Amino acid sequence: MRRSPCYAPASALLTALLMGISTHLCPVTHAASPVPYVVEFKTGEQFERQTQASTGQATGAWFVAFLNRTSINCMNCEAVEAALEANAERQIGNVIWSKIDCGANPDVAKRFGFRGFVKTVLFRNKKMYEYVPTASVTGEKLRNFVDTIEHKGVEAVDVPPVRTQMDEMRNNLRNFIKKPPPMFYMTTGCTVTLVLGISISLAFPRRRKSMKVA
Repeated sequence: MRRSPCYAPASALLTALLMGISTHLCPVTHAASPVPYVVEFKTGEQFERQTQASTGQATGAWFVAFLNRTSINCMNCEAVEAALEANAERQIGNVIWSKIDCGANPDVAKRFGFRGFVKTVLFRNKKMYEYVPTASVTGEKLRNFVDTIEHKGVEAVDVPPVRTQMDEMRNNLRNFIKKPPPMFYMTTGCTVTLVLGISISLAFPRRRKSMKVA
């Protein structure tokens, strides 16, 4: 008897049903960026609040480009920004692509050791991994770095903590003690000379000669 093409065997129907259930319960996930645009941090506080770089990184993995648009040394800034845009628009890479202008945020520059040259860092698993981009950087190269850091043995570095005002005061005092400015020596010398002069004049007062009236 010829089987109608409108009906499928029971085994095929059962297989399709099971596949549908498994797909619904365990959907196939791809390495995709959850944000379809490049996140730009305006302040250091916004950077720390969103990335949680030093407080657990509960918001996910972040790939951050540290730039300085006003520096002549930031020759690769445009290439890096274009690579970030390409990945973010296509939502490629299981990270959030982002950037921050260190020229407008010197506290962030000091915290992460930014020296004027573009610097990119992957924040993942409570660690940071640095990638040094070149002028030929592309979105694909950034994705390859993100996907293969474990295989390439990229060094994982602890995330530096947020610097408080007390930390800044201690650091400034430490630097002052190590290398005082030249004006400090001049001021100290003048002060010591003045104090010694006053002390000597008080210890050995001059005797005034009495004026005789003719």
